[in-house]
Amino acid sequence: METFEEIIFGIEQTIYIIIKYIADALSAAALWIGNYFNEHILPSMPTMLKFFSNKKMNMVLFCAVAAYILCINTRAVFLLSGDKIKTQRKEKRLAEKRLMNTCLWGGAMGGCIGMHVYHHKATKFRFTVIMPILSVIQLIVDSFALGFLGFWAFF
Repeated sequence: METFEEIIFGIEQTIYIIIKYIADALSAAALWIGNYFNEHILPSMPTMLKFFSNKKMNMVLFCAVAAYILCINTRAVFLLSGDKIKTQRKEKRLAEKRLMNTCLWGGAMGGCIGMHVYHHKATKFRFTVIMPILSVIQLIVDSFALGFLGFWAFF
């Protein structure tokens, strides 16, 4: 019968072997990527602007950006509603940092909607002052990005 120390030693050896294989695979991938970029010259800027002449790719990119904005804002609303429910049940709540990070990554409009619909975090400075400012900034950036991509995709 093996002792506890022998079992732990076997687990450590297995983990070491797995990490070694992962490190070898990563170094091989880095070598392949380096060789690829040494053999292929990156396109110049005018050639890269031809990316926007591909109508199908622009539609995919437009839809991906729009889906991201929709998903991150929906996530912000659900996080605020879940936090409100946890508050009412006196359970462990979400950290404000998690809510703010979701809003910083594009969900400020959803955060404002959730804050006003659920009347949650309505007295906190971060949420009453910073959130509307982030919403305006993100609205400008999102409308510019979607307008730019939409122009190239649909016209």
